Amino acid sequence: MKKFLILIFMVFVSLQAVPLQIGDDAPEFILKDQEGYAHNLSAHRGSFVLLFFYPRDFTPPAQKKLKTMQSLISDSLNSNFVVYGISTDTIDKHRQFYDKMHISFDLLSDVEGGVISAYKANGFIETKPLVVLIGPDGRLFKVYENMQKFLYSSNLIKSIINRRI
Repeated sequence: MKKFLILIFMVFVSLQAVPLQIGDDAPEFILKDQEGYAHNLSAHRGSFVLLFFYPRDFTPPAQKKLKTMQSLISDSLNSNFVVYGISTDTIDKHRQFYDKMHISFDLLSDVEGGVISAYKANGFIETKPLVVLIGPDGRLFKVYENMQKFLYSSNLIKSIINRRI
């Protein structure tokens, strides 16, 4: 029995995601938004890209987090700063959620979870909230494991949006 428990523990530990490291190349992606248009990371070289991973559309946590993100960036979006929300929801569900929430950034559909997994945002049951800031060089600039840490750094984000960094 003891060997079995050790084996289960080792399997569980091996499934834990190795965190993303600042300075690593950001994993490339091609995902469709709420309108069905494809977006990829390489198209935004020279700009900061903020990826916001969240569990599911229409859940209270997702609504709260998207409203918070919207209020932080709403007046400051420009061609030098791009924001994408990413979840496993379908394009149709994203479209409904986008219309309901009145947000100004695109929601990308990762139904199969490949991008979520590449960015280590896959949780035990659902996508875990994660905010990843990618620099103009395509490398990881900052990773926030939760929304509170991200909000604590909101001045950094506003400085980047307004191109003071």
